[in-house]
Amino acid sequence: MVFIANELVTGGDQVGKPVAPYDVYYDEAWKRGVQLGLALLFTGLFWAIIAIGVLLLAAIGFDWFGDLVTNEYVAAPLTGIAFAVAVHLGDVRSDLLATARNILLGVLAWLLPVITAVAGLFVVSLPVAGLDALWETGNATGGLLWGCVFFVLLINAAVQNADSERKPGVVLGWSARIASVLLLVFAGLAASGILLRVGQYGLTPERVIALLGVLIAVLYGLGYVAASFMPGSWMALLKPVNIGMAFFGVVSFIAVLSPIAAPARLASDNQMARLASGQVDIKSMDWRLLAGQTGGYGKVALEKLANGDDPEIADLARKALAGSISFGAPDSPVVDLSAKPILNAGLFTTILPEGAGLPDGLAVTPRSGRAELFTDFPCQPDGRRVACKALLLDLQGDARQEVVVAEYGADGGRNGPVSVFVELPTGWTVAAETYNEAEGLFSGSATAVPAPWKHVQTGEGRISFDPVSPLLPEPETQPAPATEASKNEAGAN
Repeated sequence: MVFIANELVTGGDQVGKPVAPYDVYYDEAWKRGVQLGLALLFTGLFWAIIAIGVLLLAAIGFDWFGDLVTNEYVAAPLTGIAFAVAVHLGDVRSDLLATARNILLGVLAWLLPVITAVAGLFVVSLPVAGLDALWETGNATGGLLWGCVFFVLLINAAVQNADSERKPGVVLGWSARIASVLLLVFAGLAASGILLRVGQYGLTPERVIALLGVLIAVLYGLGYVAASFMPGSWMALLKPVNIGMAFFGVVSFIAVLSPIAAPARLASDNQMARLASGQVDIKSMDWRLLAGQTGGYGKVALEKLANGDDPEIADLARKALAGSISFGAPDSPVVDLSAKPILNAGLFTTILPEGAGLPDGLAVTPRSGRAELFTDFPCQPDGRRVACKALLLDLQGDARQEVVVAEYGADGGRNGPVSVFVELPTGWTVAAETYNEAEGLFSGSATAVPAPWKHVQTGEGRISFDPVSPLLPEPETQPAPATEASKNEAGAN
């Protein structure tokens, strides 16, 4: 918003009018955009040279330079100075910016046929694959909107200032026309996806922002299609469309940054309306969103429910305010943390050693009152997990077994991290996790080694777990037994 508003204000100031001619906006916006990119590049190269200096001095035993430049009180001013110098150089050498802009626009313009061909292939293939395959990706709307961003950028790079005397080639001319249509198609698909999601689960602050992005993309698509096929000068309508969309964007951004259309307020109001209309029942209500993702608006809504006439809703609202209730996926049930949810033994297809069983009452207990830690704890029957594996192993050397748990989905892939459950006086809790490949844990060859408890030796190598709980003290590190492989590795290092 600041970038767009700056160009609108400075452009109007140059000509002394509220709305400047398009050529002024075109020159200023591309100039500042290129200047920003070059300034970031200059700053990055500046720090790359500093890093080389740190390595060279450290190689001869002088570490003071590295300690100096990594101190935030030195690094922050240096970064600001480097960026400011680059911006100043762009101001005093405007000829360099003009040259860089022309090169950049020329390169981007010839990327337009590429994205048009790829996007055209996607759209043609979509009727065969079906929309269901697209929505199953889980991030289709975001991907489609990014496609719209690149369409707008590359179309403008090809059209540039829409000079009537500048005739495009056949390839660029038709690429711009087809890309305009594809922009509208992508925007329509994105709109379909986000509206479907909102209809199913209601608004969240993220979906409000996505809806705004979809609206802007649809308006750009309509304007660019009209500009592409309007008789007269090629893409002449692009000028008023771009100016109008710039003003619309600034007004829209101001609205969502204020109470007028604050995403938190709209999401909170929508969830309350869905509850009042019966679109969602109290067991599937997104209490976590109201309690922790919609700011004061959600807290006020929960307080109203807590003081309402329905005792069941009031009880759940009070628990949400207290942080003792959580909510996972939009279609999963409420999790009451006070119930200490127990892992579902029926989901475990593998428990090692052979003949072992899960400890009685293996459950997750809240830590530090943070309800969000339990929105997705493992091995619960929510429809996404089909199999779990467990390994009982003494990882702390205290003659008590910990439980290593991994869960797998319908595609055979692992869902989430491999978790280590440790029994404390207050109950079981997740004390460590790893996202590493860990199939060797369940091969029957896993043993604890005389190293920190968070390491496990398997047939394929060593697996490390990262502690996530402050309840367990970090043990003193003991060196692992030296092997020929480790000796060779140390010698290589």
